[in-house]
Amino acid sequence: MTTARIGAAAAAFLFLAAPAMAQQEHLRFTSEPSPGFIYALAYFLADSGLEEINLSVAEADFNNDGRTDVLAFAENSYYCGSGGCGPRLFLGSKKSGFQVADVHYLSSPAANWYLTDRTTNGFRNAFVLGDDTEDNLVWDGEAYVLVDN
Repeated sequence: MTTARIGAAAAAFLFLAAPAMAQQEHLRFTSEPSPGFIYALAYFLADSGLEEINLSVAEADFNNDGRTDVLAFAENSYYCGSGGCGPRLFLGSKKSGFQVADVHYLSSPAANWYLTDRTTNGFRNAFVLGDDTEDNLVWDGEAYVLVDN
């Protein structure tokens, strides 16, 4: 009985508070071919000199310009270490397909990545949920960087 009342109260709070909270978009990583996936794959292969790479991408509009951007993880020892993998952000561009930007954060595509509707320097803020952590990232004008919670 107590659990049901707490659960119902929590659900009511979330429902009523939702409009005041920032909207979130959960990034879903895939290895399905798309223009962004193909561009990221070509980039990682050329950058590493490898012939084969496991790649996961999530597509979303990171900078609110109406174009699809791609967050990509190349999963191998060239891009990954004991702290995780260093993703790259490929910003959709009118002229050249995509422009490469850095993400100064180590993780994996299996982590729960989210974008919010709040922005910093014109880019949507991001956060990553781990088992016991929530890391917040903002655009510093050149890359996504970790900020103190």
